[in-house]
Amino acid sequence: MSQPVRTRPMHAALAIVLSSAVTLLVAEIALRAFSDDRYYVWPRETVGTVASLPDVTPGIWGERTFSTNEFGIRGRGFEADDEYRILAVGGSTTENILVDDEEAWPHLLEIEMNRAFPDTRVWVGNVGRSGMSARDHTLHVEKLPPQYPRIDAALVLVGVNDLALRLNRHDEYVPFSEAPPEYHDGLLTHAFASIPLSDRDYPFYKKTKLGQMLRGVAGRLTDPPAGPDQSAGAGYLVGVRERRQRAARRDSLPDLTSALGDYARTLDRIVTSLEDQGIKPILMTQPYMWRGDLSDKLESLLWFGRVGRSSTVPEEVFYTARALAEGMRLHNEVLLDLCRRRQLACVDLDAALPRDTTVFYDDVHFNEAGNRRVATTVAEALSRDPDIFARLAR
Repeated sequence: MSQPVRTRPMHAALAIVLSSAVTLLVAEIALRAFSDDRYYVWPRETVGTVASLPDVTPGIWGERTFSTNEFGIRGRGFEADDEYRILAVGGSTTENILVDDEEAWPHLLEIEMNRAFPDTRVWVGNVGRSGMSARDHTLHVEKLPPQYPRIDAALVLVGVNDLALRLNRHDEYVPFSEAPPEYHDGLLTHAFASIPLSDRDYPFYKKTKLGQMLRGVAGRLTDPPAGPDQSAGAGYLVGVRERRQRAARRDSLPDLTSALGDYARTLDRIVTSLEDQGIKPILMTQPYMWRGDLSDKLESLLWFGRVGRSSTVPEEVFYTARALAEGMRLHNEVLLDLCRRRQLACVDLDAALPRDTTVFYDDVHFNEAGNRRVATTVAEALSRDPDIFARLAR
């Protein structure tokens, strides 16, 4: 006697598959409806608050607002009467997420420039984001300006995350120029919060907004920022500072020759990309609080400089402030040498700022007074630049 055909389990499985497919389709449609085909370092029209703690972040008080405009830029929107536009590119020391929108140095620079040239309207926008290195900035300067109304100049504050990348990767460090194709492809999802699917050579299933979102999350989990990341807020600093205080110290840096050469080539690529678009590159050295004679109080504010990643170097060891200062000095020298060789505009911020809490609340990040010092220093340098002066003076 033949057995009856069992159809119910098959029907149930089919119903689950169809239901899941419909759910994914609806989610994809919704994501596409609220997104567009542009690059964003920060999602557009973001508004959030970050709380600071005076004893953790000296020189910063209270709850601060962080917001972006319709282009994902921290700053006001583009306006038709903007006569000179400056884009600030960088990592967390440009982002300044723990200070209010109106206290971040790019915004203060806009105020200073408009005060210095009252007959010319100057716009300054901020696309800095924590953990971004010169490698990411090659993509920022290539992809972002064509999306915007005219950009006249780009301020690039860079270096600390490139030092961090070398120290964090330890023996696994690979120069940018030698990285495999899949690394360069993955760099897009590291450099941008959102990327146009039309710009990717992906099979169909990867050209979905859901796929893009999941790749972005996975990328940040498997390859988090190597350098100072302020996005976790001030409370995060307490734990990581305590770990540094307990850890062993290393006073000698690894061989930086390959990394410094790679850094020089990457900076050169950034400059060439900007100049090819008719945008004036203005490079800035990275200031820092590190030095060999830090007091115990200032030393307790540091949290940067772990030797390697926890996945490859389980024992926590941190470089000394003296070693970190030497590493940053060498990176700044590479930048200054490029400025000399290519006759570029350059702002030596490191030479202009003291190494204490009148400027910093930790290793490299600016407090409120520090942001004001940066804005004033940069405004004075730009006002003396003959090209910029000729454009702005009336």
